[in-house]
Amino acid sequence: MSPPLYSSLNVSNIVLSSALLFAITGALVYAVRKATKRHRNYVKVAKVCKLIVYPIKSLPGVEVDRLDVTIHGSAYGPFRDRSWLLVDNENRMITQRTEGCSKLAMLTLQFRDNQLWVDGPNMTTLKLNVINKANNMVINTSVFGDAVDGIYCGKEAEDYFSAYLDKEGTKLIQHTKDMCGRQGFLEVNGERLDRVSKYPILYHDNSGLLVINQSSIDDLNGRLPADALSTTYRNFRPNILISECQAFDEDNWAYVRVGCVHFSLVKPMDRCIFTTIDPNTGRKDGVEPLKTLRSYRLASDKLRKTYGTSPLFGAGIGAETEGQIQCGDDLLAVWKQ
Repeated sequence: MSPPLYSSLNVSNIVLSSALLFAITGALVYAVRKATKRHRNYVKVAKVCKLIVYPIKSLPGVEVDRLDVTIHGSAYGPFRDRSWLLVDNENRMITQRTEGCSKLAMLTLQFRDNQLWVDGPNMTTLKLNVINKANNMVINTSVFGDAVDGIYCGKEAEDYFSAYLDKEGTKLIQHTKDMCGRQGFLEVNGERLDRVSKYPILYHDNSGLLVINQSSIDDLNGRLPADALSTTYRNFRPNILISECQAFDEDNWAYVRVGCVHFSLVKPMDRCIFTTIDPNTGRKDGVEPLKTLRSYRLASDKLRKTYGTSPLFGAGIGAETEGQIQCGDDLLAVWKQ
């Protein structure tokens, strides 16, 4: 026997009411969050003087006039930051920290004809197209213990990087938009690091975007021994280089805004031997600037267990909204309480 008509209508009304309530609640939450961001007490503290995107992890970056900020970090058109990765013949991640691979610093990258062009000493030009959708050429690897996948970029790229590094079986893989990312990191109460889904990352070390303060670089250079090479932003590989503020002001920010894009400060950036590689020659310069940084930039007692002897330099940020930022934009900040 068919159910009474009024029962069906009641069920339909309940479903519609629930859906409407859910939609209204979602809209209210979004409005409150947007209003909260808008009414934060932002103060102009710096200016964006350079923007850099690093399409291939651990290779040099490309200076650009604008960046598209996304939930995973940043992009320049179709070229997403740290969305390509080199792996060895056993599918293990390769970076400049890998034995015999610091010469990756001497490659140059440029965007031409909607392709990524890679050039190196005594090498021809490798022209890479962006893979927009995952296919059956998936390679499984890991980035600092996190399982992650990538699409094999073909034999031409494999031959190129194998020859350049003199390591047979060096493959290039690419993360596509329909593949899962990794959880990012968030410092909680200045005491610990949590893994969070709110700020996802691709092949990044631990945050989707990095801010470096030119005044902090200048301060470091003033402390280096006379026989040490001066550092530049290229030693620290930021996406956003800022000027016109005091050294290490970034330690004290809780939130920042550039243009219409809002960010949270997710963690200070801990530094490793990568900083000791001369970005011009690919040679490791002894222990500097790491040794000097350790003399005055170690974590506080609460976070010393987390960071150990890795000094802190620069601010990792996570996007709360998406949009475009440009060179010359003001950077506004909300100070930590």
